[in-house]
Amino acid sequence: MFKVAFRQMRSGVIVATLLLGILVVIALVTGFRMDHFYDQNIKSCMQKRSLTCGGFRAHFEAYFSVIRHIFQFISYVVPCVIGFIWGAPLFSTEFEKQTFKFSLTQSIKRTQWFISKYVVGMTATLAISVIMTTVVTWWFAKLDFIHHDKYSMLDLRNLSPVGYSIFAFTLGVFLGLLFKKQLSAIFTTLFTFVIVRVVVALFILPNLISPTTTTTAVSQSSFSGITIQGNGNSQPTPVLTFYGGPIPNAWVYSSGLQNDSGDEAIGSFMRQNCSVLDRSISRISLGKGNGPPSGLNSCIRSISKSYHVVVVYQPENRYWDFQVLNFLLYLVVSALLTVGAIFLLRRAE
Repeated sequence: MFKVAFRQMRSGVIVATLLLGILVVIALVTGFRMDHFYDQNIKSCMQKRSLTCGGFRAHFEAYFSVIRHIFQFISYVVPCVIGFIWGAPLFSTEFEKQTFKFSLTQSIKRTQWFISKYVVGMTATLAISVIMTTVVTWWFAKLDFIHHDKYSMLDLRNLSPVGYSIFAFTLGVFLGLLFKKQLSAIFTTLFTFVIVRVVVALFILPNLISPTTTTTAVSQSSFSGITIQGNGNSQPTPVLTFYGGPIPNAWVYSSGLQNDSGDEAIGSFMRQNCSVLDRSISRISLGKGNGPPSGLNSCIRSISKSYHVVVVYQPENRYWDFQVLNFLLYLVVSALLTVGAIFLLRRAE
């Protein structure tokens, strides 16, 4: 049965292998060029803290921007494609064309039939996703090091894409056995995969580990800008924003002003303590002025007496904790879907 299952997926595996081979060649050629440019220019100027680093970094990112966006797109799309190209049709096609009757009359049990097809499909899924993720993670290593923003690419590096691919495949298998219609299974797999990814990324993953909170003083160095609130019928209100200082490779949840009681700064406080800014803000909002408003330093000093900057974030050393938890989360869901798929197959008529 394993030979039969492989023959059924052979054309798809060959195409995926060829495309993966092209990806690997492009990654290797451009990746080594990237490493050479980094070692010859950026690495040395960062060690010397030269002012030319900014120009080198801008050129470095611009030169590889097209390939960077292509690899990011591939990392997002491949797990989903695996789900509706390999997972969804794996059993739904058999039931839609009634070919499953031939397979089940060959003196094998349904569970054995399921395992043979599932193992071949999962093996191909793991091979493609592991190789792709390894290549993409290696290619982005220098860019990620420069940006100091690991968490922004949490779902495109290391273990996460492998977990997404496993989940997409098992989701497609489960929905294929549930609907037994290829098109219905494909579209439902695509829709469900996207919804689950969004829900996990926005509401589940950030809450798996309690974030860290740090507090810094309000000062001119932490000032980041002014937002003018209000409309033509009300007095413009200056709302000053501050940041808690650069935290390399951190996942920042929030950053804002709070007092000792935990209350956030509101517009009324700004109007009362930064009234000296009103005239300048009004002139800027009417297009009659530019540059920093007068009285800004006085306003910052007034705010610093009652408020401080509170930053809620996940530190860099928890990056791999989130990688493992994200991978295990999708792995557990995939295991449940696999059990559900076996149950549906055993009850299928």
